[in-house]
Amino acid sequence: QQVALARALVIQPKVLLLDEPTSNLDAGVAQRLLQILSQLAQTQSTTILMVNHQLDMADCCDNVIYLSQGRLISNQPTSNLNWEKLKDDIAQE
Repeated sequence: QQVALARALVIQPKVLLLDEPTSNLDAGVAQRLLQILSQLAQTQSTTILMVNHQLDMADCCDNVIYLSQGRLISNQPTSNLNWEKLKDDIAQE
């Protein structure tokens, strides 16, 4: 998983599609990966679309789109997102 991501990053893509990039990583490595991705998005103008089931990993993103059972629950800039309300909405599903 890490090697595949490293290969993708070497070519400095304009768009990077990631499916659960932190799923098999320990917390420290996952956090470092998210820092690297955030830095890449800022310095290389790379658009990153990441699917992730861990809501706490989304705070490094500019925008959060939350889908549940095919329905759009939230589509907001991270800075405007009410994390507690979103967590409550998720818990009630």
